[in-house]
Amino acid sequence: MIAAIYASLAVVFVLLFILERVFPDQSLPFNRRWFIRALVMNMVQLGLMLLFALWLNPWLGQYALFSIGESWPPILGGMAAAILSSFFQYGWHRAEHASDFLWRTFHQLHHSPSRIDILATDYTHPLDYIVYTLFNSFAAIVLLGLNAEGIAWSVFVYGVNNYYAHCNIRSPRWLGLVVQRPEMHRVHHKLGHHAQNYGFPVWDVMFGTFCNPDRADFEVGFGGDREHQVAAMLAGKDVNA
Repeated sequence: MIAAIYASLAVVFVLLFILERVFPDQSLPFNRRWFIRALVMNMVQLGLMLLFALWLNPWLGQYALFSIGESWPPILGGMAAAILSSFFQYGWHRAEHASDFLWRTFHQLHHSPSRIDILATDYTHPLDYIVYTLFNSFAAIVLLGLNAEGIAWSVFVYGVNNYYAHCNIRSPRWLGLVVQRPEMHRVHHKLGHHAQNYGFPVWDVMFGTFCNPDRADFEVGFGGDREHQVAAMLAGKDVNA
């Protein structure tokens, strides 16, 4: 069952990848340079996810504070973990935008591309990916005591939400009350803005960072050729300085 859950997440990725090419919201012609760069980064993050699944998560199990996983259905526990971890991730995300050090070291790479599509989901600094994954593992294992299937469901819920937010498709505005829409995430990546919509809508509403536009037809990223300074961003150099 666990393998089937992770396989289902891969299927969702492929379906959204196809969907944004058949019914794109923004006109994003195929860019070979971007495709290769983003694909490599996605493969790095996939390797890190496997490392967590095979090594860190089993090790964290010994420090579980509760054992909800023994009484809750795995899918329900996974959803609870995804929502709980999204609270910690919201705080971390806000901090990354508020702190020059955290922005340079962890987060600027993710905001640099001039296009937002599903490949941009995990186009992020490996250190940033590790922090976000740690929050998910902490919520699922240490706080809730989920078993392996519950953990897999938490990864599935978190992954689908992130893939959808970055997918280049149109969405109904009302959906923004439930999940972060692609249009909402484009606001977050807007050129010269890079703010608002830091995570799960309930936290953005609660902390005054919610923005749910009908359309999001504007430029994103850093502008110019700064998105190509990948080595500098991986080294923590501010390419906008």
